[in-house]
Amino acid sequence: MPNAIATLGRERTVATLARRLYALDASDGATQARAERALLRANPRLRSAAGFRSGADIVVPELEGLGFTDAVERPGTGGQGPLDAVTTALREMASRAEDRARLAEERREEIEKRTGDAGFVREARRALPEAVDLIGKARARLETERAQAAEVEQRLQKGIAEALKAVETLRAQGGRDR
Repeated sequence: MPNAIATLGRERTVATLARRLYALDASDGATQARAERALLRANPRLRSAAGFRSGADIVVPELEGLGFTDAVERPGTGGQGPLDAVTTALREMASRAEDRARLAEERREEIEKRTGDAGFVREARRALPEAVDLIGKARARLETERAQAAEVEQRLQKGIAEALKAVETLRAQGGRDR
């Protein structure tokens, strides 16, 4: 069964997002922190400001003893039919794909930062004279990987969007889920 899903609004912090998605007691800081950690584990891209893209879907994990607000779409409740379940699963897939793409880009940026550091290059040259050439090749490979990853991410998101559109077409043709 798919996870619960929500759509990012104007939130720019995990704290405000947690308050919008979970039925939190304002005076319970420990529960607020637990909700924030759960959101970050489920949606690693929310660790940076770039991860808060309005309109993006995110996974909202269930937490013991803590309910959701109406901003969260829960699978399997409210008479959810098969088409709704497929829609939720596709939205979760899109969210997870966006997370993985963002994390991979962050890793590439970190490698570029390290290999671009003059001190690192000096140390590498002392340890292994051909290291500078190898670093250059590694940096070129990162650019190739970045372009390939962007293409794959774009194709995947386009495929998911087309699948969501097809589900809506089925829903319109069928009138309602059975």
